[in-house]
Amino acid sequence: MGAIEDRLSKLAVTVVCMIVAALLTLGGVALLGAALYQALLPLLSPPLAAVLTGVAAFCLALIVVLIGRSVARRPASPPIARMSSNLGMPGKAGLAASFGQEMGLNANELVRAHASKVVIAALAAGFAMGVSPRLRRSLWQLLQ
Repeated sequence: MGAIEDRLSKLAVTVVCMIVAALLTLGGVALLGAALYQALLPLLSPPLAAVLTGVAAFCLALIVVLIGRSVARRPASPPIARMSSNLGMPGKAGLAASFGQEMGLNANELVRAHASKVVIAALAAGFAMGVSPRLRRSLWQLLQ
């Protein structure tokens, strides 16, 4: 029961975070709409500025709906099929190929299992590379 309760509590936290993020996004879009309206006021009459702001909001909503439909209609990618141990290659080359494939599959599973940590590490590494010219030079020399 502990594993199920743990998963349910993680799901509950995720759902609450998504709802809060959606509300914050809604507030942000509302503020951007108000800012667009205020920016259009010196150029247009108030009713026309409101109409253009509304049209911009509807266009944004249409774009989001079209993106959602295209993602929903996309066929599911086929699962990665594990190939035979020698991948059709004789001797050491086949052994190396199957070892490389197995390592790649294991790395893929590891990254997917810890996706948030991988993203945070990538952001931290990118930030460090962007901030530190010395680190960039060291990495460049290492790669050469």
